Amino acid sequence: MGPSACREQSLLISQEKPLRLRYLLFGHAGLVDISVNNELADKFNRLPDWIVRRSSVKHQEWEVFR
Repeated sequence: MGPSACREQSLLISQEKPLRLRYLLFGHAGLVDISVNNELADKFNRLPDWIVRRSSVKHQEWEVFR
């Protein structure tokens, strides 16, 4: 288990096919409740992506927004 996007094979990105990564980290105590995990995954999958782009603001290289 690991968050590496290209551990198994190389990953080629382009303007036509940009890089899209989404990670959800859920900490819990005790045994895993599958129904809770499924509910969290469904909520996470419905969230809009974060967008990262070069900033047009002076002294700021990048902007992150939804």
